[in-house]
Amino acid sequence: MQAMPELALRALDIGFFVFHSVVIVVNVTGWIWARTRRLHLAVLGVTAFSWFALGPLLGFPLGYCFCTDWHWQIRRQLGYNYSGGYIQLLFQMAGLPISADVAAIVAYGAFGAAVLGALFANLRGRRTR
Repeated sequence: MQAMPELALRALDIGFFVFHSVVIVVNVTGWIWARTRRLHLAVLGVTAFSWFALGPLLGFPLGYCFCTDWHWQIRRQLGYNYSGGYIQLLFQMAGLPISADVAAIVAYGAFGAAVLGALFANLRGRRTR
């Protein structure tokens, strides 16, 4: 298989940063607005499937994200050698280095809060109809 040109890899790298960050924002806040709740549930479901089913099925630990995996493959081709998670990298890029354990707490905590928010919003929405 022929390697991709560097310009294409850089575009994919930026694209993954944008896409993955949007997925996180939808996961964390999508339950708030009635118009985004279906999208939120779908994105939350894909995230849960990747973290809790796909990862263990493929031999990865809980919290495996196929989006991060694909992004890291692109970044390795660009010469980056980073083995941490996406949340940890975002904090590092913001000048706030955190450990992998703290990043996991942030990620699982935000996911749990999003699930609770979705339950609250969707159950409340059904009662008001």
